[in-house]
Amino acid sequence: MVGEYIKDGLFYPFWSGQSRDWHEHAHTFEDVVEWLLRNPFMFSINGFEEYYSNQEQRILHKLQEKLVADLGHKANIETEKNSKNIILIRHGESSANAGLPTSDPEDIPLTEKGKEQAEGVVKKIPFYPKMIIASPFVRACHTAEPTVQRFTDSKFEVWPEVREFTYLAPVTCIGTTTEERKARVAAYWDAADPDYVDGEGAESFRQFMERVRVTLQKLKEFPCNNIVVFSHEQFIRALLMEQGDSAFQNADMIEKMRLFRCGRRIANAEINWLKGLKK
Repeated sequence: MVGEYIKDGLFYPFWSGQSRDWHEHAHTFEDVVEWLLRNPFMFSINGFEEYYSNQEQRILHKLQEKLVADLGHKANIETEKNSKNIILIRHGESSANAGLPTSDPEDIPLTEKGKEQAEGVVKKIPFYPKMIIASPFVRACHTAEPTVQRFTDSKFEVWPEVREFTYLAPVTCIGTTTEERKARVAAYWDAADPDYVDGEGAESFRQFMERVRVTLQKLKEFPCNNIVVFSHEQFIRALLMEQGDSAFQNADMIEKMRLFRCGRRIANAEINWLKGLKK
Protein backbone atom coordinates (compact mmCIF):
# COMPACT_ATOMS: atom_id res chain seq x y z
CA MET A 1 0.00 0.00 0.00
CA VAL A 2 1.28 3.49 -0.74
CA GLY A 3 0.41 6.19 1.71
CA GLU A 4 1.18 9.86 1.45
CA TYR A 5 0.74 13.14 3.23
CA ILE A 6 0.55 16.68 1.87
CA LYS A 7 1.72 19.64 3.86
CA ASP A 8 2.13 23.17 2.52
CA GLY A 9 1.67 21.86 -1.01
CA LEU A 10 4.45 19.25 -0.70
CA PHE A 11 4.07 15.56 -1.55
CA TYR A 12 5.47 12.88 0.74
CA PRO A 13 4.87 9.30 -0.47
CA PHE A 14 5.74 6.14 1.44
CA TRP A 15 5.19 2.38 1.22
CA SER A 16 3.08 0.97 4.02
CA GLY A 17 2.30 -2.66 3.10
CA GLN A 18 2.14 -5.35 0.44
CA SER A 19 -0.41 -3.64 -1.82
CA ARG A 20 0.57 -0.79 -4.13
CA ASP A 21 -2.88 0.85 -4.02
CA TRP A 22 -2.97 4.46 -2.92
CA HIS A 23 -4.18 5.23 0.57
CA GLU A 24 -6.12 8.32 1.67
CA HIS A 25 -3.98 11.44 2.00
CA ALA A 26 -2.78 12.44 5.44
CA HIS A 27 -1.97 16.05 6.21
CA THR A 28 0.65 16.14 8.97
CA PHE A 29 3.98 14.53 9.72
CA GLU A 30 2.36 13.06 12.82
CA ASP A 31 0.03 11.10 10.53
CA VAL A 32 3.00 9.66 8.66
CA VAL A 33 4.54 8.60 11.96
CA GLU A 34 1.21 6.99 12.85
CA TRP A 35 1.42 4.86 9.69
CA LEU A 36 4.91 3.83 10.75
CA LEU A 37 3.67 2.92 14.22
CA ARG A 38 0.93 0.71 12.75
CA ASN A 39 3.36 -1.52 10.88
CA PRO A 40 7.05 -0.71 11.25
CA PHE A 41 8.04 -3.89 9.42
CA MET A 42 6.37 -2.90 6.14
CA PHE A 43 6.80 0.90 6.25
CA SER A 44 9.40 2.29 3.86
CA ILE A 45 10.34 5.47 2.01
CA ASN A 46 12.61 3.46 -0.28
CA GLY A 47 12.75 5.24 -3.64
CA PHE A 48 11.05 8.34 -2.26
CA GLU A 49 13.98 9.89 -0.36
CA GLU A 50 14.02 12.98 -2.55
CA TYR A 51 10.65 14.03 -1.11
CA TYR A 52 11.99 14.16 2.45
CA SER A 53 14.44 16.43 4.22
CA ASN A 54 17.48 14.81 5.79
CA GLN A 55 15.99 15.48 9.22
CA GLU A 56 12.70 13.79 8.32
CA GLN A 57 14.56 10.76 6.98
CA ARG A 58 16.61 10.48 10.18
CA ILE A 59 13.52 10.71 12.38
CA LEU A 60 11.70 7.98 10.47
CA HIS A 61 14.77 5.75 10.26
CA LYS A 62 15.59 5.95 13.98
CA LEU A 63 11.99 5.40 15.02
CA GLN A 64 11.57 2.43 12.69
CA GLU A 65 14.83 0.88 13.87
CA LYS A 66 13.75 1.06 17.51
CA LEU A 67 10.23 -0.21 16.82
CA VAL A 68 11.48 -3.20 14.87
CA ALA A 69 13.96 -4.05 17.61
CA ASP A 70 11.34 -3.73 20.37
CA LEU A 71 8.46 -5.43 18.58
CA GLY A 72 10.27 -8.08 16.59
CA HIS A 73 10.28 -10.70 19.32
CA LYS A 74 6.59 -10.11 20.12
CA ALA A 75 5.63 -10.28 16.43
CA ASN A 76 7.57 -13.49 16.07
CA ILE A 77 5.70 -15.15 18.94
CA GLU A 78 2.28 -14.03 17.70
CA THR A 79 2.66 -14.98 14.04
CA GLU A 80 4.32 -18.33 14.51
CA LYS A 81 1.32 -19.74 16.40
CA ASN A 82 -0.62 -20.47 13.22
CA SER A 83 1.71 -20.37 10.25
CA LYS A 84 5.28 -20.17 9.12
CA ASN A 85 7.06 -16.83 9.23
CA ILE A 86 8.35 -16.36 5.69
CA ILE A 87 9.44 -13.04 4.25
CA LEU A 88 10.47 -12.41 0.66
CA ILE A 89 13.04 -9.71 -0.04
CA ARG A 90 13.87 -8.34 -3.45
CA HIS A 91 17.56 -7.61 -4.08
CA GLY A 92 18.89 -4.07 -3.79
CA GLU A 93 19.29 -1.78 -6.76
CA SER A 94 21.39 -3.40 -9.49
CA SER A 95 23.29 -1.84 -12.35
CA ALA A 96 20.46 -2.93 -14.66
CA ASN A 97 17.91 -1.20 -12.41
CA ALA A 98 20.06 1.92 -12.63
CA GLY A 99 19.83 1.84 -16.44
CA LEU A 100 23.34 0.62 -17.17
CA PRO A 101 24.17 -1.93 -19.90
CA THR A 102 24.56 -5.52 -18.69
CA SER A 103 25.59 -8.89 -20.10
CA ASP A 104 24.98 -12.12 -18.20
CA PRO A 105 21.81 -11.78 -16.07
CA GLU A 106 23.33 -14.02 -13.40
CA ASP A 107 26.28 -11.69 -12.81
CA ILE A 108 24.60 -8.27 -12.64
CA PRO A 109 26.09 -6.49 -9.58
CA LEU A 110 24.56 -4.16 -7.02
CA THR A 111 25.12 -0.43 -7.27
CA GLU A 112 26.41 1.50 -4.25
CA LYS A 113 22.79 2.39 -3.50
CA GLY A 114 21.92 -1.31 -3.71
CA LYS A 115 24.64 -2.16 -1.20
CA GLU A 116 23.26 0.46 1.19
CA GLN A 117 19.78 -1.01 0.77
CA ALA A 118 21.15 -4.45 1.61
CA GLU A 119 22.56 -3.06 4.87
CA GLY A 120 19.24 -1.43 5.65
CA VAL A 121 17.24 -4.62 5.11
CA VAL A 122 18.91 -6.30 8.08
CA LYS A 123 17.34 -3.81 10.49
CA LYS A 124 13.83 -4.55 9.22
CA ILE A 125 13.76 -8.34 9.58
CA PRO A 126 11.16 -8.90 12.35
CA PHE A 127 12.42 -12.24 13.67
CA TYR A 128 15.59 -14.25 14.10
CA PRO A 129 15.65 -16.43 10.97
CA LYS A 130 16.42 -20.11 11.24
CA MET A 131 16.99 -20.29 7.49
CA ILE A 132 18.20 -17.69 4.98
CA ILE A 133 17.70 -18.59 1.32
CA ALA A 134 19.08 -16.72 -1.68
CA SER A 135 18.88 -16.92 -5.43
CA PRO A 136 22.21 -17.88 -7.04
CA PHE A 137 22.25 -14.60 -8.99
CA VAL A 138 24.97 -12.23 -7.76
CA ARG A 139 22.66 -9.33 -6.92
CA ALA A 140 20.52 -11.52 -4.65
CA CYS A 141 23.47 -13.18 -2.91
CA HIS A 142 25.14 -9.83 -2.27
CA THR A 143 21.90 -8.42 -0.86
CA ALA A 144 21.71 -11.40 1.50
CA GLU A 145 25.30 -11.03 2.76
CA PRO A 146 24.68 -8.45 5.54
CA THR A 147 21.78 -10.54 6.85
CA VAL A 148 23.86 -13.72 6.83
CA GLN A 149 26.66 -11.88 8.65
CA ARG A 150 24.30 -10.56 11.32
CA PHE A 151 22.41 -13.80 12.01
CA THR A 152 25.42 -16.05 12.42
CA ASP A 153 23.44 -18.99 13.85
CA SER A 154 21.08 -19.09 10.87
CA LYS A 155 21.53 -21.71 8.19
CA PHE A 156 22.20 -20.27 4.71
CA GLU A 157 21.34 -21.99 1.45
CA VAL A 158 21.33 -20.99 -2.23
CA TRP A 159 18.23 -22.26 -4.03
CA PRO A 160 18.39 -22.24 -7.85
CA GLU A 161 14.58 -22.40 -7.88
CA VAL A 162 14.23 -18.79 -6.65
CA ARG A 163 16.32 -17.23 -9.43
CA GLU A 164 14.78 -14.56 -11.65
CA PHE A 165 12.62 -15.33 -14.69
CA THR A 166 14.86 -15.05 -17.76
CA TYR A 167 12.64 -15.09 -20.84
CA LEU A 168 14.97 -13.35 -23.32
CA ALA A 169 17.99 -15.40 -24.40
CA PRO A 170 20.99 -13.89 -22.54
CA VAL A 171 23.28 -14.03 -25.58
CA THR A 172 20.91 -11.69 -27.43
CA CYS A 173 21.00 -9.11 -24.62
CA ILE A 174 24.75 -8.68 -24.14
CA GLY A 175 25.69 -5.05 -23.63
CA THR A 176 22.11 -3.77 -23.68
CA THR A 177 20.12 -1.68 -21.22
CA THR A 178 16.61 -2.18 -19.89
CA GLU A 179 15.46 0.68 -22.10
CA GLU A 180 16.96 -0.93 -25.20
CA ARG A 181 15.17 -4.21 -24.45
CA LYS A 182 11.74 -2.65 -23.95
CA ALA A 183 10.42 -3.44 -27.43
CA ARG A 184 11.42 -7.11 -27.15
CA VAL A 185 9.93 -7.34 -23.67
CA ALA A 186 6.63 -5.89 -24.88
CA ALA A 187 6.57 -8.27 -27.86
CA TYR A 188 7.14 -11.27 -25.57
CA TRP A 189 4.23 -10.40 -23.28
CA ASP A 190 1.95 -9.34 -26.15
CA ALA A 191 2.40 -12.78 -27.73
CA ALA A 192 1.21 -14.45 -24.50
CA ASP A 193 2.69 -17.81 -25.48
CA PRO A 194 3.40 -19.72 -22.24
CA ASP A 195 5.50 -22.34 -24.04
CA TYR A 196 7.75 -20.02 -26.04
CA VAL A 197 11.49 -20.32 -25.29
CA ASP A 198 13.62 -17.52 -26.73
CA GLY A 199 16.85 -19.49 -26.86
CA GLU A 200 19.64 -20.99 -24.76
CA GLY A 201 19.55 -19.77 -21.19
CA ALA A 202 15.92 -18.68 -21.41
CA GLU A 203 12.85 -20.51 -20.13
CA SER A 204 9.16 -20.52 -20.94
CA PHE A 205 6.53 -18.98 -18.69
CA ARG A 206 5.18 -22.48 -18.04
CA GLN A 207 8.64 -23.62 -16.87
CA PHE A 208 8.92 -20.52 -14.71
CA MET A 209 5.58 -21.22 -13.02
CA GLU A 210 6.65 -24.80 -12.38
CA ARG A 211 9.65 -23.42 -10.47
CA VAL A 212 7.24 -21.27 -8.46
CA ARG A 213 5.09 -24.33 -7.68
CA VAL A 214 8.14 -26.36 -6.64
CA THR A 215 9.37 -23.55 -4.40
CA LEU A 216 6.02 -23.21 -2.63
CA GLN A 217 5.97 -26.94 -2.02
CA LYS A 218 9.53 -26.91 -0.66
CA LEU A 219 8.70 -24.05 1.69
CA LYS A 220 5.57 -25.86 2.89
CA GLU A 221 7.53 -29.03 3.62
CA PHE A 222 10.63 -27.33 5.00
CA PRO A 223 11.10 -28.33 8.66
CA CYS A 224 11.98 -24.89 10.04
CA ASN A 225 9.66 -21.94 10.61
CA ASN A 226 11.40 -18.54 10.42
CA ILE A 227 12.60 -18.17 6.82
CA VAL A 228 13.98 -15.24 4.83
CA VAL A 229 14.18 -15.53 1.03
CA PHE A 230 16.26 -13.15 -1.09
CA SER A 231 15.02 -13.23 -4.64
CA HIS A 232 13.81 -11.06 -7.54
CA GLU A 233 10.84 -8.94 -8.53
CA GLN A 234 9.19 -11.31 -11.00
CA PHE A 235 9.78 -14.42 -8.91
CA ILE A 236 8.45 -12.80 -5.74
CA ARG A 237 5.42 -11.46 -7.61
CA ALA A 238 4.69 -14.95 -8.95
CA LEU A 239 5.02 -16.54 -5.49
CA LEU A 240 2.63 -14.01 -3.95
CA MET A 241 0.09 -14.38 -6.75
CA GLU A 242 0.24 -18.17 -6.85
CA GLN A 243 -0.15 -18.39 -3.09
CA GLY A 244 -2.65 -15.61 -2.39
CA ASP A 245 -4.53 -14.57 -5.56
CA SER A 246 -7.50 -16.88 -6.30
CA ALA A 247 -8.07 -15.44 -9.78
CA PHE A 248 -4.46 -16.16 -10.66
CA GLN A 249 -4.55 -19.62 -9.10
CA ASN A 250 -7.61 -20.64 -11.13
CA ALA A 251 -6.54 -19.14 -14.46
CA ASP A 252 -5.15 -21.14 -17.38
CA MET A 253 -1.54 -20.49 -18.32
CA ILE A 254 -2.30 -17.88 -20.99
CA GLU A 255 -4.50 -15.92 -18.62
CA LYS A 256 -1.85 -16.28 -15.91
CA MET A 257 0.60 -14.53 -18.25
CA ARG A 258 -1.82 -11.65 -18.75
CA LEU A 259 -2.57 -11.32 -15.04
CA PHE A 260 1.11 -11.58 -14.16
CA ARG A 261 2.05 -8.85 -16.62
CA CYS A 262 -0.39 -6.49 -14.88
CA GLY A 263 0.79 -7.47 -11.38
CA ARG A 264 2.10 -4.87 -9.01
CA ARG A 265 5.69 -3.70 -9.03
CA ILE A 266 8.03 -4.63 -6.20
CA ALA A 267 10.69 -2.12 -5.20
CA ASN A 268 14.35 -2.92 -4.65
CA ALA A 269 14.91 -4.22 -1.11
CA GLU A 270 11.15 -4.37 -0.48
CA ILE A 271 9.98 -6.89 2.11
CA ASN A 272 6.83 -8.97 1.61
CA TRP A 273 5.26 -11.63 3.82
CA LEU A 274 4.38 -14.94 2.17
CA LYS A 275 1.17 -15.72 4.03
CA GLY A 276 -0.87 -18.85 4.41
CA LEU A 277 1.80 -21.54 4.60
CA LYS A 278 0.89 -23.58 7.66
CA LYS A 279 3.46 -25.30 9.80
